[in-house]
Amino acid sequence: MTRTPRIAALVASRNRPDLVDAMVERLRAQTSLPIDFHVVECGTEPDQLSRCSTLWYRDEPFRGKCYGHNLALDAAKLAASQDEELRANGGYDYYWVLMNDVVFDDGVDAARILVETMEREPRLAILSPTNQEGGYPGAERRANGGFRKVTTCDYLGFMMKREAVEEAGFLNPAFTWCWGAIHELAYRCYSNGWFVAYSDDVAYRHLGGSTYGRKGTNTVSREEYQRNAKAFATEYFVREYGEDWNERFFAATRGHQIEVDTFTEHRAYWSDGAWSPRSAAPASHGPSRESQLLVPDDASLARLHLGCGSERREGWINVDTNPQVSPDVVADAFDLHMLGDASIDVIEANHLFEHMTYDQALAALREWRRVLKPSGELYLELPDLEACIRILGRYTDDRGYDMGLGGMYGWPPLIAEQGAAQIHKWGWTRSALGKALADAGFANVAFGPISQTWRQAAKVGRDMRVRATVAAAAASPSSAPSAAPCAQSAPTAPERPAEPAPHDAAFAIFAWPDYGDPNEVAYVFSEFARHLTGRAGFLMRYDPTVDGPRERVVQALDEACARTLGTQPVDVVLVEHPLDAVGWRQIGDMVEAAVVLPSSARPERRIGLAHLRTRYVSKFEQLAGGSSNAA
Repeated sequence: MTRTPRIAALVASRNRPDLVDAMVERLRAQTSLPIDFHVVECGTEPDQLSRCSTLWYRDEPFRGKCYGHNLALDAAKLAASQDEELRANGGYDYYWVLMNDVVFDDGVDAARILVETMEREPRLAILSPTNQEGGYPGAERRANGGFRKVTTCDYLGFMMKREAVEEAGFLNPAFTWCWGAIHELAYRCYSNGWFVAYSDDVAYRHLGGSTYGRKGTNTVSREEYQRNAKAFATEYFVREYGEDWNERFFAATRGHQIEVDTFTEHRAYWSDGAWSPRSAAPASHGPSRESQLLVPDDASLARLHLGCGSERREGWINVDTNPQVSPDVVADAFDLHMLGDASIDVIEANHLFEHMTYDQALAALREWRRVLKPSGELYLELPDLEACIRILGRYTDDRGYDMGLGGMYGWPPLIAEQGAAQIHKWGWTRSALGKALADAGFANVAFGPISQTWRQAAKVGRDMRVRATVAAAAASPSSAPSAAPCAQSAPTAPERPAEPAPHDAAFAIFAWPDYGDPNEVAYVFSEFARHLTGRAGFLMRYDPTVDGPRERVVQALDEACARTLGTQPVDVVLVEHPLDAVGWRQIGDMVEAAVVLPSSARPERRIGLAHLRTRYVSKFEQLAGGSSNAA
């Protein structure tokens, strides 16, 4: 099945309706793919709005273009949720990040060229046109065409895959001065198994039609902007990633042939920046006082962010034991005596729970249950001990540390830097956590997709996220809910009356055959099933939007089993829930190998197989011998 990709163009603008209108008109005339434009006016004066404007905000204080592009992304996601076709396909396929003053050559279908390149490369996250005159390192157009991998591209007109956004994130809106935002995003892409590239088939010109320093626009001069941008990037990367951040970022690109290390080049370029009053660090929230935690009776939504670290959230009460991160309150998460009973609507704690001893964790659950309102929500994100054991010795991060051990004991560099507070003091399985939550008086325990997909652990499905609500009455131990796996329950195909959860089993083979081709289905069974005696069997993908009615698929499997195996039993589990990039990776962790078939070349199957990151085989000898093929 083929489908025309849908593109959301994300445009940030300020007081230049002429540029926006000309860009939209030109791209609509030159582009054969469907594009929806989401134009955010970043503090534009009311009489300077474009006729294509989607959103407008006052922009006081100044928030920057990254903030504007994030609003455009939110607008695109909202539009996709209200469009039947987009909703059925998971949203837009591509996001095109554009400045209002970028011009592509006449007669060139830039969008189609970029998309067609990215469709051929499943792990290409960001593809940028080249710019001959921009001065960005490595951005000059080369004569031979095609694409080439780079550390970063210029932040002016790049195309990004939806799956990469879901997995690695987007431009960080904290970059008020946008220099460096693309560096962090590129690092997250490479850390999650994606890559970034320039296209030598598409180029653009940058008109430089900005309004730096223009009276009444609340902007600074170009010189002041550049000075502030350098200083912000210099301070931010050292604070968030350490003195050797550029080496750490470049290490994430290993395995890719990179010509220019822009991380190091830009670090040197930014280092001469100096803070100005406009770019000073956010104002201090002052010393933490218990009185600051008193929640007003008229508060519309009281939310508690526990173990906030450097991730301070606006509109939340940020709590941490480290006063150096300037939380709203310095306190242990298991002792919130300064908060009254039933005073909080939402509590979230990401990668905090594992830093408590067993007794502290149980005390914390009881304390959180006390301060949450009836039906209040608790969200936890932490390593899954079973997943840590499953991946032990199989994966390392960009510094070479075992990711299974890191989930069990903590990350060595952070422990060396911050001491015992960063050591993991207990390991939790889904079932143990579900029981502990129920014992503490929580209900509706559900495990779902993790939110911190930028972590390297997301590549290997190591972590888990749980949501629970306050029960009407405390539950007894016997009523503890079962901890369902993260969107992985799967009904079974013929020959299998039970319904094992995939994360609890090690399957030998993953396959996604064309169920309408009896020869292809039969080949999977005839080639592999006879060799699986006494071992777990097949994990197979079934997507109703691609494969048709489930009854037809089950019938095809029954007929193939009967034709090739006779009465020999074979275990088959169908995975038929929606899968994002993380879900595909989790499936890859469950199997020994994935079968490559003729239908594997189709886009939906090719992209899914690329996400698996497991061995690829086409016959049993490869599975037994340990060789692999690329999908």
